[in-house]
Amino acid sequence: MNRDDLLFGIRYSARLMERQGRFWKKVDGTIRLCSLLSGMAALSFLMKEGTTTATVFGLFFAFCQAIEYGLQPSEKAAKAGTQRRRFTDLLGRAPGLSDLELSAAFHSLPADEEVPAIESLRAVAYNDVLDERGDDPTHKMPLTFPNRLFAVIG
Repeated sequence: MNRDDLLFGIRYSARLMERQGRFWKKVDGTIRLCSLLSGMAALSFLMKEGTTTATVFGLFFAFCQAIEYGLQPSEKAAKAGTQRRRFTDLLGRAPGLSDLELSAAFHSLPADEEVPAIESLRAVAYNDVLDERGDDPTHKMPLTFPNRLFAVIG
């Protein structure tokens, strides 16, 4: 792998982690908002003795909390942010490193802290880096509907 490929790989990895971090932050915010609103609605309907409606909102609140507990989006966003900073730090140190040192440092980073990849963001991050570098647009990966949807979210 030559130096240009290594630098592309580092930029791509940083961009992927950036997009994943944004995605998980938005998921976390949405779940928290749904929890807050459903909890408030359940409490409000309990005060008015609307037990059926309060039960429905209470179940939705419990469902949102279970999703948050199972997915742990804030933890995933934090891990993606940490990993992104590691890649951008390496990119900043790249001019002072030899090709072998750069390669060794790049290949050791993902093993430090694994962040589960969102596959639909990979093509989006790849195309972002091509745009960033001003590469030929014909090399872009075609984006499917899920790719475009995740690009908006992340």
